[in-house]
Amino acid sequence: MELKEMLQFIQTAMPLLTIQQLEEKRRGWDNDVVLINNQWVFRFPKTEQVAEYVKIETHLLHDFRKQTSLNIKVPQPTLLYGSKQQLMCSCYDLPVFLLSILQESTGITGQRSPEWRLNITTVQRIEKASGSE
Repeated sequence: MELKEMLQFIQTAMPLLTIQQLEEKRRGWDNDVVLINNQWVFRFPKTEQVAEYVKIETHLLHDFRKQTSLNIKVPQPTLLYGSKQQLMCSCYDLPVFLLSILQESTGITGQRSPEWRLNITTVQRIEKASGSE
């Protein structure tokens, strides 16, 4: 997928996200990664097989979070689907993940960015349309 297509999908999924800085990583074997504003990580699987692995990985990460006996901080990606119920990418808010680690070790607090808070409905609508949650 070309960068232009990835950005178009991101802007559709998160219309309130203002892109001030963009970094593209295409060296990965399985995913193309777009980092926006040093905050939002979007991983676009390169093949359908890799997309299935991303789904499994995402479910495992969410299951880890439910395990109260584990004291491990892990990112909590959200799966974003296209119009044909095809997984387009996974995304997560990098500072929220890092802030949770900082808060635990230093007491520093932080919040999710307003872009995420305002667009969670869009993400949920995309997930429900695809039949996954």
